[in-house]
Amino acid sequence: MELDHKHGKARVRVARVWRGSPEKIVEWNVSVVLNSHSLAAYTHGDNSAIVATDTIKNTVYVIAKQCKEPLSVEQFGILLARHFLSLYSEVTGVKVNIVENPWQRVEIDGVPHHHGK
Repeated sequence: MELDHKHGKARVRVARVWRGSPEKIVEWNVSVVLNSHSLAAYTHGDNSAIVATDTIKNTVYVIAKQCKEPLSVEQFGILLARHFLSLYSEVTGVKVNIVENPWQRVEIDGVPHHHGK
């Protein structure tokens, strides 16, 4: 008997800056849900098939930092899903939800400030 279990981490806030001309800044709110076969967690108290929430959160941060070029929320979501599916054999599916918050520079006297939001 297999049990498809869902677990994950919600509300991971990511701010990412890509330096250059023009500078690109994003703010994302990321949620990751992993599906895994985890019957042993219920029958034997074995949580080895469960990816810890802190691991999920820190993975989101590491993958964001590794992105050297600006990318869309869709591209970032695909990178996250591929990572979890390829690294954890017990993970059978991944759902990533990303909300991008609008980011706009503060203008002072009609001129965008060089580091203010």
